[in-house]
Amino acid sequence: MSGLASDPLQIDRVLTMFSERLRNMDELIMVHVYSPEKQRLEFALTEAKLRSVPSRKDGSVTTFNGGPNAIASRAAVELSAARKFLEEYRDKGELEFSNRQIRFLIN
Repeated sequence: MSGLASDPLQIDRVLTMFSERLRNMDELIMVHVYSPEKQRLEFALTEAKLRSVPSRKDGSVTTFNGGPNAIASRAAVELSAARKFLEEYRDKGELEFSNRQIRFLIN
């Protein structure tokens, strides 16, 4: 902690990180309280896409380690609703998914 006090740039980075997390939590709370199911699912899928990492084997794919259960949990919906939602995106060719991961296809 003493190193943090002597480095103003590090203090700025830490405070920026905390403020971003607070904004994200505020947005998540607002989505859960006021948004319909589809919007909550879209929010959860967007978060998953932001947290996905590029595939080592295929540069046109990013992978999120979490499947329909993770989306359903984050969106506070039934698993069947999350699966149906993901199937719609799969049918449009935007992603592939299994129980363990979601692969976002980059066009």
